[in-house]
Amino acid sequence: MKNKYFFSIILLILNLSGFSQSFLDGILVLNEGNFGSNAASVSFINGSNQVTNNIFGSANNNASLGDVGQSMAIHDDKAYIVLNGSNTIKVVNYETFELIATINIGVTFPRHMAFHNNKAYVTCWGDGYDPSDDYLAVINLTTNLVESTIPMAEGVETIEVVNSKLYVAHTGGYGYGTTVSVIDIPSYTISSITVGDLPNSMIVNGNYLYVLCNGMPSWSGQPETPGRIVKIDLSNNSIVQNLPFAGITHPRHLIADATNLYYTVGDYIYKMPFTDVVLPANHFIDTPVVADEYSGIYGLNLIDNKIYVADANGYAAQGYAHVYNNAGVLLNTYTLGNIPNHFYKSKESSLGNDDNTLGTFTVYPNPAVSTVFITTDKNTEVTLYDMTGKMVKKESYTLSGIDVSNLQKGIYLMEINSDNQKQVVKLAVK
Repeated sequence: MKNKYFFSIILLILNLSGFSQSFLDGILVLNEGNFGSNAASVSFINGSNQVTNNIFGSANNNASLGDVGQSMAIHDDKAYIVLNGSNTIKVVNYETFELIATINIGVTFPRHMAFHNNKAYVTCWGDGYDPSDDYLAVINLTTNLVESTIPMAEGVETIEVVNSKLYVAHTGGYGYGTTVSVIDIPSYTISSITVGDLPNSMIVNGNYLYVLCNGMPSWSGQPETPGRIVKIDLSNNSIVQNLPFAGITHPRHLIADATNLYYTVGDYIYKMPFTDVVLPANHFIDTPVVADEYSGIYGLNLIDNKIYVADANGYAAQGYAHVYNNAGVLLNTYTLGNIPNHFYKSKESSLGNDDNTLGTFTVYPNPAVSTVFITTDKNTEVTLYDMTGKMVKKESYTLSGIDVSNLQKGIYLMEINSDNQKQVVKLAVK
């Protein structure tokens, strides 16, 4: 009787909540898509190294995400996907990627965004050929409306929030920038720090801001210059270290862990401890990315001590992610969508409550056609019920997954038991 009562309660909750797929305990990848192709998408790499591409489409009746996925930002239970070519920001549920809102008024060629209190600040190029119309769009997160704009110098790009200040790198749009703007949030007063040609990425570590400048490229029509790393003291915004690269070297993609900076040059990744005062002579990782004067590693992130490398694969239909541990050893290569450019940690699943009716398992694919897998490395028992409460399958889970090909199409409840954890998942078989 107790089991029937438990099943009825779970069935009621799931029916009221409706069916949606969760993307938990993994890595989200934003795929930019070629300009004009409307091919931006999001991929999901789960804890068992399985890839699901185009999760926005699967969560929203195969709707298109948009044109040029520039960046994504996470705030509370929402993900904000910045679509540069569509002049749009799409707000989705961080767990299911179901669409919540679309912001398409007041954001012209948006690039990156950051959050402070209940507002989002979005760097917008405006007309890329007009050096006078760049700005920050200020979005009210309650209404998802642009409530004001802050005029900026040309080429606003990456943005960081430190205390009550915004730091914005000016890469230059279709021109060329050399500064980082500092905006005091309460007053919106702006000051400027000259750092070097084309500052393309920034990292905050303690009381310092590290800025990586790409340097002027050979194809710019201006004298070519090398890149540099600039260290800024955030207490007074003064430059305390300026490290130019030897020769004509153009670094990109600055990231960091607790003790080291990492950056790319072509297909190489370099590693530099924060305590060093000279740039490293030798590379840390030689990636399989094909690089030339115009291309190389397309994106770089470090999540949970793993380094994620975006490989645009010649801007072909499918790009790749190469994943390394913090010792520089290649762990996996994944096939993704068109032009992967950024990696983000997905939402983490909730811990179980006292009676263990919640858990930390991810079930995929869902909906399923033939086989269902579970993210677990423990002894796990799986029981499937139809919507009348009748048990239709019970077996121990193996890496081969659970065969559901002999089940009728429809909705089932999957009860997962492992040690002291129990989770019930609504599974669709089609």
